[in-house]
Amino acid sequence: MTASSIDAGGLALGGDLGGTSTRILVTDLVGRPLGRGRAGGGNPTAHPATARDALAAALTEALRDVDPGQVRAGVLGMAGGGALRDPAIRAAYDEAWRTAGLPGRPDVRSDVEIAFAAGSDATTGTVLVAGTGAVAGRVEEGRLVATSGGHGWLLGDEGSGFWLGREAVRAALRWAGTGEEPGPLVRSVLAVLPEVGSDPRTALVQHAYASPPVALAALAPLVTAANDGGDPVAAEIVHTALGHLLGLLDRLPEPRPGEPVVLAGALTARGTAIGHGLRRHLGERGLDVLSAAEPVTGAVAIARRTAAAGSGP
Repeated sequence: MTASSIDAGGLALGGDLGGTSTRILVTDLVGRPLGRGRAGGGNPTAHPATARDALAAALTEALRDVDPGQVRAGVLGMAGGGALRDPAIRAAYDEAWRTAGLPGRPDVRSDVEIAFAAGSDATTGTVLVAGTGAVAGRVEEGRLVATSGGHGWLLGDEGSGFWLGREAVRAALRWAGTGEEPGPLVRSVLAVLPEVGSDPRTALVQHAYASPPVALAALAPLVTAANDGGDPVAAEIVHTALGHLLGLLDRLPEPRPGEPVVLAGALTARGTAIGHGLRRHLGERGLDVLSAAEPVTGAVAIARRTAAAGSGP
């Protein structure tokens, strides 16, 4: 769609700057998508040397067929947004914004805020994000006012994809040297090792330490698949993960009647054991449970609200 065909009301731009990828979505003010862009990881904490360039590339792609000057509000969501308190990092992001022809400065929001907005039109409620990491948050009037968890692999993230993957390796390590036949979960973990040989314990340790710690999240699907197949070891891990995630919510103020609880992240998806368990437990509490769409849609939803209120860039 060309710039001349866009309604005079203007545009909204949302961005999800993750550790794995950067996604940009441009819509008109009623939510019709007009441009999308995608690039590598745009979080400056995870990619300090390349994050700015990833943002610039995704913006360029998303704005290819629209006039950036028509953007009335822009929201960028990211985890650990405190990195932008560094004047040099913030200046680099602002430069990428201006170079793309966008007016003003982007409104940088927590990834928790945009996850909530991706699941509900409400401005007050609770959100649980469980993907590679795990965090819960309380949102009031569109702003994050309290969090639980979200401390990263070293200090927390219990119940997350990383945590599931680490527990899978730990289960395999407990098996190593027992002389017993491995169960489904342990067999699947051993199958991803390049070479096991006669010393699976050493192979497991070397595999775990060969990559950044969060790479263990890649093993999370092995846990959920083994659980679905009836493996008691995997079932215990999934049960414990569910307890950790519910615990994150329990450490926040209890949702008031009628307020939504938004579930976001791959582990909370419908059809998964953890997603089913969360919905069952929360439903038993009489809570209104909603599922989030992709996070970038939450960022653009906040931008549309900002533009409608006349407080954009």
